[in-house]
Amino acid sequence: MIVRPFAFAAGVTIVLWLPPVIQELTSANGNLTALAQFFSRAGSPHDLGQGFDHAMQQATLMLRAMFESVSVRNPSQAGVAVGAVVTVLALVLGIVVAVRAKAWDALVLLALVAVELACAIYSVTRIVGAIEY
Repeated sequence: MIVRPFAFAAGVTIVLWLPPVIQELTSANGNLTALAQFFSRAGSPHDLGQGFDHAMQQATLMLRAMFESVSVRNPSQAGVAVGAVVTVLALVLGIVVAVRAKAWDALVLLALVAVELACAIYSVTRIVGAIEY
């Protein structure tokens, strides 16, 4: 019974990854190459603190919008610290609850969210020049 969902997931994965793989094989400068160069290039003036700040401005946007008018194009520092604390606490609480409930699918999802946040923070440190929204 478990074979069918894995076969379906494998099929969807192949279909979704086929265009970038074909682009890499048929082009000298595909998106995957550009992505690898972006993350491996040195010389960015932005540190991890700025990465955390800019990533949290985006990650807490919906939470902060519940209490004040916020915009993606006009970043505001108002409420970012509180939003970041609430976001991190919610993530940790979700992980604890998922482990206690043995909800491994929820734990995988929360781990992916944590990886996404880490990638967002790190990617800001790779930006050369001013950060635009």
